[in-house]
Amino acid sequence: MKAKKQESLLQSLLLLLFLLTACSSQTAVPVDLPTATASQTPPPTATVIPSPTISPEVIAMQEQIAGDTKNFTLNTEGKLEYKGVTYNGLTYGEDGNWHLTLADGTEVTLAPGQVSMDDKKGFSVNSYTYDVEKGFVKNKEFKIAACTAEHIFDEKITVEDLPAYHDWLNTLSKPFDASKIKDVPLMRQRGEANRIIYDWRTAPNWEDLEATGQIAPFRRDVTCAYLEYQGYTYLVLPIEFYDKNEPTKNKWVLTVASGYWPGHSAVDGRKLWIPDTFDRWTNDMNITPIVTSSKFQDSRKPKIDPLVAKVFAEHPDFLSDGSLNPEGMEARIVRFMSGDLTGLADRGIYLLADIGTSSKHWFE
Repeated sequence: MKAKKQESLLQSLLLLLFLLTACSSQTAVPVDLPTATASQTPPPTATVIPSPTISPEVIAMQEQIAGDTKNFTLNTEGKLEYKGVTYNGLTYGEDGNWHLTLADGTEVTLAPGQVSMDDKKGFSVNSYTYDVEKGFVKNKEFKIAACTAEHIFDEKITVEDLPAYHDWLNTLSKPFDASKIKDVPLMRQRGEANRIIYDWRTAPNWEDLEATGQIAPFRRDVTCAYLEYQGYTYLVLPIEFYDKNEPTKNKWVLTVASGYWPGHSAVDGRKLWIPDTFDRWTNDMNITPIVTSSKFQDSRKPKIDPLVAKVFAEHPDFLSDGSLNPEGMEARIVRFMSGDLTGLADRGIYLLADIGTSSKHWFE
C-alpha cells in the first residue's frame, strides 16, 4: 500500500518536470506592436516683406527738411509730420512737388518754393490754410483796390477778415531787384512819438530815386482797403517789405490809419478825416511810419485806439509767471528792428500808421 502511494507521487513529479521542461524550451516569437508616430508639422515659412522703395526726390527732401528744421519730418511715404502730427491731405511726390488734397477734394500741385516750413508756425502755403479738422482749405480772396482817392472805398473788409487778408496779400508779392535797393537803416523813436521810421539823419531818403536808378526796399501802394470797427472807419494800408534774410519771400506788415474820433460819427470821419488823411499819405509822405503802441496823438492828448489795442492785449509783453513773452508785442518789435521782419509780419498783427499833419515829414 505504501509502495503504491510512493509510485503515484513519483509519477506526479515526473509529469510536472516534463511540463516545466517543455515550456522553457519554446522560442519566444517577437510581436510587432504599433508604434505611435509623432505628427511633425513643418515650421511656418516667414513672409518676406520687401523694404519700401524711396524715390531719390523724397530722400533729397527728407535730408533738406532734416537739415533746415527741427520739428518737421518727412516719412518714406512722402507724408509731412510737424511735432509728431501728420498733415492730412499733404504729400511730397516722386515728381519733386508737393500735392495738396483740399477739403472739397480738389487736387493742387505746388513747387517746393511755394511752401514754407517754420519750426514755430508749422507748414504754410500761399492761398491755402490748414484746418486741423477740415484739412487744407482755399483762402478767401479780395479785390485789388488802387490806392487812389477815387478807389479808396472800393474794398471793404471786416476785422475778422484781417488774417485772411494778410494771407491773400502774400499772393500779390513781386520780386525786388536787390541790386537797385537803397539801403537805409530803420530806427525806432520813443517818447511822445513811438514809431518805426527810416533814419531821418540821411533824409530825404526816398525822393528822386528814379534819377539815381535806385528803389526803396518797400512798396506801400500795391492795394488798400477799409473797415469799420465800433462805428469808426479805418484805412487798411499794407506795406510790402523786401527781406534781406529771405530775398524771394517778401514780408507784409498791416497798418491801419485810425478813424477813431470820439465825439464824431463814423459818417463825419469818412467824409472829413479819411479823405484828408489819405491825401496826405499819398501826396506828402514817402513812407508809412509804424506806431509801436496802441496810442495815437491828436491835437489835445494821446488816445488808445480800440482796434489796435486788441492786438496788444492778445500779445502781452509778459506771461502769467512774470517772464518775458517771446511772442509779445515788444519782443516782436525788437525782432523786427533787428532784421527779423516776421516779428510784425505775422497773421493777426496790425499796427497804427502815423499819418503826418505837416506838408512834409521831416524824418523822410
